[in-house]
Amino acid sequence: MNTEAAAARDAGLIDILTEIGWEQPYKDIAEQLTERGVPTPRGGDTWNAMTAMRVLKRLGLRQ
Repeated sequence: MNTEAAAARDAGLIDILTEIGWEQPYKDIAEQLTERGVPTPRGGDTWNAMTAMRVLKRLGLRQ
């Protein structure tokens, strides 16, 4: 994936994570993203806590 496509995907994730509440435990965030049908960074359909953690850290929303 090129950087422009990744940036566009991340911009959409920020909105969704803000709506969900990115302060929640990673497991809860992963469950919410999966329930909403948000594709994972690699295009999968099931989020896990580690993927949620990496995305939140990459976006600068969590340490």
